[in-house]
Amino acid sequence: MNVKGQGALEYLLLIGGAVLVAAIVIALITGIPTTTPNPQISAGCAAQFTCPTCVAWDFAGNGVGADCRVRQDDGTTATACPLGTGRTFVSCIPR
Repeated sequence: MNVKGQGALEYLLLIGGAVLVAAIVIALITGIPTTTPNPQISAGCAAQFTCPTCVAWDFAGNGVGADCRVRQDDGTTATACPLGTGRTFVSCIPR
């Protein structure tokens, strides 16, 4: 029976378990949102009906277009007008 080989394997398993736990903790910490959407900004973005007014919407006074982005007909979002080729404006959504 090789006792040194068994000890080395146990050590590697212990290190692997610690790395796995650390990875899970980091994933949980970075995946939890720290802010909640502002309902006033959400309502303001939803009220815009054209791409330029959506992109210019700045409810919180953070700068031009700071609060909203454009939802396109293909499901993607944009932060500027004009939209990408073959895409049309659908609605404004909060950033």
